[in-house]
Order: sequence, then structure tokens, then C-alpha cells
Amino acid sequence: MTTEARLPIKAFISHATEDKERFVEPFATALREKGIDAWVDKWEIRAGDSLVHRIFDEGIPRADAIVVVLSHVSVGKPWVTEELHASVVRRITTERKTRLIPIVLDEDVDVPSALKHLLWVSVPRVGLDGAVQQVVNNLYGVDQKPPLGAPPAFAAQPVQQTQIPADETVLRLLFEHLQAHDSANAFLLSDAVRDRALAVGLSEPSFIESVQALAAAGQVSVTFMTGSTRFIINGIPNGTWLNLEASKGVDVEGLRTKILSDVVNQDIRKIEPVTYGASFRTVQAVLQILQAQQVLRFAVIRNSELVVTDVSPLARRALLG
Repeated sequence: MTTEARLPIKAFISHATEDKERFVEPFATALREKGIDAWVDKWEIRAGDSLVHRIFDEGIPRADAIVVVLSHVSVGKPWVTEELHASVVRRITTERKTRLIPIVLDEDVDVPSALKHLLWVSVPRVGLDGAVQQVVNNLYGVDQKPPLGAPPAFAAQPVQQTQIPADETVLRLLFEHLQAHDSANAFLLSDAVRDRALAVGLSEPSFIESVQALAAAGQVSVTFMTGSTRFIINGIPNGTWLNLEASKGVDVEGLRTKILSDVVNQDIRKIEPVTYGASFRTVQAVLQILQAQQVLRFAVIRNSELVVTDVSPLARRALLG
């Protein structure tokens, strides 16, 4: 199978004769070296040719782009002014879908009003090579944006307990830290979690905002320090804690049933978390919920032991479902 060769991009260079030697010819030559068929009257119009015909019937209509060189000299030329008349510009860009690229050659050039809405290439700022590269990028459709990187780690956090990935990330970081300091009265300074939040792409203001939002929603208990951005994280409410455990695969309902069964059927009173393969805080959360439901009462002894002190008649019903 044969592949048809792609025709080169054609660029018509509109300019003043006075600008040929100092810019237009080296600029057009560089474009041609990049595979762009630059149309310059000096190269295209021969003795006996019709100037009007070659420019307005061949040069401009056949061009994929029109590059307009604007200098102190060219903007005052009637010929260039005719090429840049508003109606001509509108016909070129709107009807023919031809790209129109202004190149400002001199400082303080009075850019024609018909071109002021377009993005210019400034030779005083980028030089000849820079101007060539910008036009080449434009005509070949080169994307000059930096490559798109991966989103920060926190953005990939599935939202389950909150509505915002940043809040979800902070909540889970708090949860993990409290799990690592598993006891009845575990609490944390904000510094302990902030560094991990920064490591997954959150800014410090975003971290603080998420903690404040979680506190306002009742998903964490915090004490803010007066006159400081630091705060003490006292804990996570039972319902949220157990939901987080469940999201990690812990069978919270099964844990509740096993504890109730031991209390009701085997008259066990000392509840040892290790027996249930759960953390102290998780077992404590289950017991606190049962206590709030008036199923039983329990006490924390020496901040490390969980002891059921009273069992309600409702416990058997709770076990049955």
C-alpha cells in the first residue's frame, strides 16, 4: 500500500522591501529548512509576471498561513496596509481558516488594528531563532505546554467517609496514626500528621482546612491552640472509626456479634481485644455503642483493660438481631 506524501505547509510572508535583507530572507530561509514552504515575492515573482496575480491569486490564496512582518517601515506602506485591511484579515481567518501570524520586528511598532486581537511573535524579545521556532511550533501544531504529570497522591483517594479527597486523605491519616498509638486515651499533635499530609501532596493550609472541616462535620475531635495553627487531635467518633475499619476489611458487625455472644452466653466480663483480632480502640468503640444503646455498661481499667460491669436484659435481644 502506498502512502501519499504530505504536501509541505505553505506560508506567505507579507513584508516591506526594506525588511528583506535584515530579517525576511534569513527568516524565510530558516522556515524552509524546517520544511515550511515560505513564499517571498523576491523568490516567486519573475520578470514579466503580474505582481497582483502572483500575490493575490497564488501567494495568499494558496497559503496555509500568512506571516505578517511588522516594522516601523512596513506599517506605513500602502501595499502592506492593503494586505492587512480589516476585511482582508477577516476573510483570511474566518472564511478561509488560514492562520495569520503577526511578527513584530521593531520595538514600539504601531500594530494595525486588524491584527491587535492576535498573538504576536516579538523579534526584539525572542530574536530571529526564537521567532522561527515559535512560527514552526504554530504551523506544525507543536504543544508547548509542559507535560502533564500525575495528580498528587491525595487526589486518588477514594471518597467514602467525606465528599472531598483532601478531607478523606487527612481523615485516614489521622485514623492510621491513632491506630499506631492504640490506647484508651490516645491523642496526637497536628505535627504528627501534617508531615505525612505534605508528603502526599497537600499544602499546609489545605491540611489545616481539612482538619477544620472534619471537626465541623463531627468526624474528628480536635482542640485548637489559641494563636496557633497547631491543634490537638483528641480522637475520631465511634461511628466514623468503625466505618473506617470496615472500609479496610474489618468485619465490624461480626465483631459486635462475637462480643455480645461472649458476654451473654459465656458470661465473659473482661474483654481482651487480642482475642478478637481487633485493636483496643475498635473494641472500645463497639462497647461504647452498645453502652449508648443501653445493652451493657463497661469500664476502662488502668487505660488498658476493658471490663463489662453490667449486662442489660436487652443484650440477649441485641444478640438475636
